[in-house]
Amino acid sequence: MAGGICVLKFVLTIVPLYYLSLFRAPDSVCKSITSIHLRFLWGWGKEKKTISWVSWKNLCKSREEGGLVFTDIHMFNYALLAKWR
Repeated sequence: MAGGICVLKFVLTIVPLYYLSLFRAPDSVCKSITSIHLRFLWGWGKEKKTISWVSWKNLCKSREEGGLVFTDIHMFNYALLAKWR
């Protein structure tokens, strides 16, 4: 599980970084990226749907609040666009 969390944090979040830093991503794109993250975290490549044991909002919280410090793609997009202003 620890290896999957590292891959999710550092690889799957960095892949859309260039697009997210230049353009405002539609909500559907943010939802589909989050869906890919969740399927990777809980499914580990399984074809059928699995149970998400913890909500994504709780996983995006800081460690002090009980989360795993995952990146919320929607907020990440706004933060990357804010640097251009």
